Amino acid sequence: MSIKLFAGVISKALLLDLDNNFREIPGTTNVKHPDYGAVGDGVTDDTAAIQAAITAGATGKTFIIFPRGVYVISSTLTGLENVNLIGGEEGRQSQPAIAPVVEILWAGGAAAMLQYGYGGAVVTGGSMDGIRLNGASIATHAIAIKDHQHGAFEQLQLSNVTVAGIYMTNTNTFDDPTGFSRFEDIQIMLRGGGTQTANGIHFDGFLGAGVQGTTLNTFKKIRIEHANGTGILFGEAADGNTFANVLTFRADVETGFGIRTTAVIPAGILNNVFTNLLCSGGIRIESENTAYWTIVGLNDVDVNTSIDPVVSGPGAGEVTVVSSISGKLSGLNRLDNNRSTKHSDNMLFQLYDTANSLLLTSQATYLVGGDVTGVAIADGGVAGGCVSLITHTDINDILFITTGNGSFFDYNKTLFPEMCISFVPVVLANCQYQIGFMDEVDGSPANGIYLEAKNTSETNWTLNTVSSGVPTTVISTVDIAVAANNAQFRIIVGTDAVTFLWRAGGEKNWETMGKITTNIPTAGMSALVLLKTLSGGVNASALVYDLKLGADLEY
Repeated sequence: MSIKLFAGVISKALLLDLDNNFREIPGTTNVKHPDYGAVGDGVTDDTAAIQAAITAGATGKTFIIFPRGVYVISSTLTGLENVNLIGGEEGRQSQPAIAPVVEILWAGGAAAMLQYGYGGAVVTGGSMDGIRLNGASIATHAIAIKDHQHGAFEQLQLSNVTVAGIYMTNTNTFDDPTGFSRFEDIQIMLRGGGTQTANGIHFDGFLGAGVQGTTLNTFKKIRIEHANGTGILFGEAADGNTFANVLTFRADVETGFGIRTTAVIPAGILNNVFTNLLCSGGIRIESENTAYWTIVGLNDVDVNTSIDPVVSGPGAGEVTVVSSISGKLSGLNRLDNNRSTKHSDNMLFQLYDTANSLLLTSQATYLVGGDVTGVAIADGGVAGGCVSLITHTDINDILFITTGNGSFFDYNKTLFPEMCISFVPVVLANCQYQIGFMDEVDGSPANGIYLEAKNTSETNWTLNTVSSGVPTTVISTVDIAVAANNAQFRIIVGTDAVTFLWRAGGEKNWETMGKITTNIPTAGMSALVLLKTLSGGVNASALVYDLKLGADLEY
């Protein structure tokens, strides 16, 4: 793949040499080169090394290369308008998600991680590609931009900041605005802990005597998972920004609007255009005279379908909705990056938000339910990472994690849906485990397609379909205990049959567990992992290593 940056078009394969971290290519600076000495081990403070590489790059070596690793910084990186930051491999935040292999992890105080501009005049240039910025629930902003123009930001994951993922402002005494930048294929994750009130993107410009504000930026394929903050917040002076294929998502228990204006000078918010917008928290226009809002292809399909009206507030009448779809996605209104296509999660544990019953991994947020008092949801503590799930010990106690009503994957909007999961039941006796697609979370769904391990009655995995309460069950030849070796399971739903496959940990070839052609449900279902105790004094316990959902999955 080639990257279009200000130095022209350059091959990423040419720039990256992951087997030789110190390789020097003309026009590049490798942060691990001995001249700079970044380590990238997730422990060593690499701030000085990275800033030195940026300073060197500003004098002519415009590409700053980060080999794969976790780079800890404790103060804000600056001078970035002069360089292009390149991550170790491709990352992709639209579905199917691929997390960047390069992470910059915050270890400082309440400040921005990366800062563009913020000098005595408007500056131009700079880009970033294929990097994850993790604010550790301490950093205020992942990317802060002020008096800066013509940046390019692509294939990024911004997470765990307390104020905003992307913040844009300007100085009101300068004639030129902050703007003309491009943002593409970016996921902003702000769920749980200190990030609950953070905003995804915040425009906070100023109007002055000249042409000021935050203007003419383009955003494409943007996924924002927020909570009680706003997905996209228009504070002041935002003009002519365009958005294509944007998803803002929050859970039903959360309160943030998908899009909101809070402008004191509402006339400064104008000419902002959205094409293909999926917005779960609704749109709130707090002030009148916020002119010329246009939304082409508004879709409110999400957990929060009860939001009515979708566009509200004193200025709601000034929003022009060219087309609105509720309950379905089709044609151009099917977002490139929406949750009904593909999802890939390596289940690296981030946080269990007990207040909102949400499990955060490195790549998604799951709804948690059941008898959650006394349960344990934590890092599995094993090489490679996984999520550990442990129920309480009362009989029939249940613990489940689910995608909910389409939180990032919608069974009914995926053609030939699949699930692939690495699942290890730790305790076998007197426990019930279900993995698959179901409409109920009590262990007895009315509609479902799932694998089940129920050690009180069977020693082998059973394959199950149930439609409107009518079941079909096939006992496989695969022993429940094989999963203890980190086995993977696949469920593939076709038009007239469901196929169940498995393979042992480390194996490449899949083996067929069985196929079912009857009682295949068409009702709405969620992807679900369920644990249930069948005897008092027993903890049902399992590890989830990875989870893929969608169609035509890659293995």
